[in-house]
Amino acid sequence: MKEKIINLVALFVVGFVAGWMVNGWRLNAQIEATEAEHAQALQKAEQVARAKEQAWQAAHDALAKKYEKEKENAKTEINRLRGRISAGTVRLSVPARGCAVSENTGTGTGETRAELDPETANDLISIASDGDAAIRELNLCIDKYNELK
Repeated sequence: MKEKIINLVALFVVGFVAGWMVNGWRLNAQIEATEAEHAQALQKAEQVARAKEQAWQAAHDALAKKYEKEKENAKTEINRLRGRISAGTVRLSVPARGCAVSENTGTGTGETRAELDPETANDLISIASDGDAAIRELNLCIDKYNELK
């Protein structure tokens, strides 16, 4: 009888250990499958993020190129205007109060105007140029923000 009880207990222990091991193997397989799914999801997320980053970088580069082109065009136009002012082909004038003239034959508007000397005209162009450059920079910043969101 003792022998049967010992055999029964031993059989129970062996069965319990075997079940425990099989369950461990099954759980290990589930853990490995979960880890593989996680790795695939992580890889896919990285690829999506990398694609978004590359698209943003391409858009950023295009905006920077457009900005540089606009900046160069503006610089060229400003240099042309300065050259025409120094050559005397273009004159800048401002409305002036003072001696009344019946009609200004130069403008045809009947408005009295004072012509600016070339140095003052260049200073005025510099102020306008700086303002335009600031506007271009802010527009670039806005465009970058709009690309990013």
